[in-house]
Amino acid sequence: MSSWARETVIRASELGLARRPVFGDLREPIQRGEFGEDASALTALAYGADLDCYLRVKDFRDAKAGRETGPVAQELGILQGKENGNLDLTGLLTRQEAAVMLARAYRTYAAVPDGPMAPLSYEDQAEIADWAQQDVQFMTHLGIMAGVEGQRFDPQGPYTAEQCFVTLCRLYEKTCQSQPPVLDNPLAMTVQEAAIGTIWSPGDHLFTYQEQGELFAMAYARYGGTMAGQKCYITVVEADGSHKTYPSILVARSNPYYGERFADIDALAISPDGTSVTYQSTLENDVYHTDANGEPEQLLWEKGRYTVTIDRASGEQSYTREALG
Repeated sequence: MSSWARETVIRASELGLARRPVFGDLREPIQRGEFGEDASALTALAYGADLDCYLRVKDFRDAKAGRETGPVAQELGILQGKENGNLDLTGLLTRQEAAVMLARAYRTYAAVPDGPMAPLSYEDQAEIADWAQQDVQFMTHLGIMAGVEGQRFDPQGPYTAEQCFVTLCRLYEKTCQSQPPVLDNPLAMTVQEAAIGTIWSPGDHLFTYQEQGELFAMAYARYGGTMAGQKCYITVVEADGSHKTYPSILVARSNPYYGERFADIDALAISPDGTSVTYQSTLENDVYHTDANGEPEQLLWEKGRYTVTIDRASGEQSYTREALG
């Protein structure tokens, strides 16, 4: 990175405003989608929200609504489509686009102050697009962005990763730090949703989920590496955020070298009274515990379609098996 940016880039990283890994040449242009996620982190910082937790909750919300999950920056209104409606997430960000997105991020937690702003005095201000003029003026007024060499703004010029981190850090310190937001939190979650987002891990694979009344149940796999294999869990979350996790009992592979791999969960259901949870898995072949060479030693599970019922009070699991056709 450039020497002038180093201290502020480190500060932005500490604040969580540098969402993408801070490595490589930060003097290279940043993509629109990357900048959008970093700007969303500023909104989360303003409200004291956990952006990673919210992103996982957002996935659940979008799945329940039957809609495709889009960037959180789009949901917040920070990232919007171009003239053709394309978000162009991998397109390189221009300086005037950066000014607009910085201003939109600001407006997610604060109201634009009243009073006049000094008119723009850039030599190339006539080249700034009409849709960006006001936000360029606002970011210049706040001291978040400034011109380049020769008193120019260079609206079509590229915006680099280090410039992204520096201006987001400036925006935080000038308009957000130690200042309570004045708008409703767009990243608000219920207590139950916050618990779901906390339980969930980015590396987990979600099989399915189910709701019954105020209960929420989800079945997922957690991969622990070659020696640990894959384990599957069913977690039930109450409306007050309390929860309990039950491990699946159905092993699909058992090997002392490659570890245990538990069977994928195909279906999940909560009983009408909420006292039990049922999940289903299919074992296509008989499952043996094998030695390090893969030779079978002990039959663990016969192939078949298994329906397992968990008694939520005791945690005991009982099952039935249906032969495969």
